[in-house]
Amino acid sequence: MIKFPKPTVEQFFRTYVITDFTVSVDEKHLLFSSNMDGKMNLWGMDLPNTAPYLFAHHDESVNFIKFDPNNHYVLAGYDKDGDENYQIYALPSEGGLPQPFITGESEEKYYFTHLSEDGERVYYMTSKDNPSFLNARMRNLVDGKDILIHEGEISPTELAAVSEDETAFVYLRMFANTYSIGFVQVGEENYPLTPDPEKVHVTFELHLLTKIPFILSRIMIVNIIILLSLI
Repeated sequence: MIKFPKPTVEQFFRTYVITDFTVSVDEKHLLFSSNMDGKMNLWGMDLPNTAPYLFAHHDESVNFIKFDPNNHYVLAGYDKDGDENYQIYALPSEGGLPQPFITGESEEKYYFTHLSEDGERVYYMTSKDNPSFLNARMRNLVDGKDILIHEGEISPTELAAVSEDETAFVYLRMFANTYSIGFVQVGEENYPLTPDPEKVHVTFELHLLTKIPFILSRIMIVNIIILLSLI
């Protein structure tokens, strides 16, 4: 008789996970991040075929995946050895090796927020030049210009959403786990999302649902935002 050893405890912890996924605008392609080959990599499916294939080999975790609206490229945020200093990489639409796109020093962070409808402008946050409070910037893929659109102050500030016409920006200002406020910036004007931003509450999951005219009242802005707020 052949004697086999008892199974090890470790094998029961080796499970498959999917940490993120995205679908192309035409719904023909699906990408997801998984450890199917033992390391975190990007895998693809050409729908309706659901057989996965290795899309990009990098052996690192991602915090977002985004198809270009015209299917010219894919953006993804990779960290290094789990340090959570995510930076933005670009990949060919057919897959391949990730190429640094919006990156910097290893200790810097670059967080994706929004890609314009024509795929020509990327909005993101970075710890570069403002590690305590973060800055919001826009990278133009056509002329290569990188523009500062908001400088974080007072507390860490997240660019949470951008309107379709790119004239309004939603920010979250985080003071503590139990206190974060949201506001909309249109031009030079800021509009708080709650009647009393000084009252301790938590604001999260903000989405702009439609284009915003150049001039809006505070009530109109709030009406086009999904606001989940614990007050």
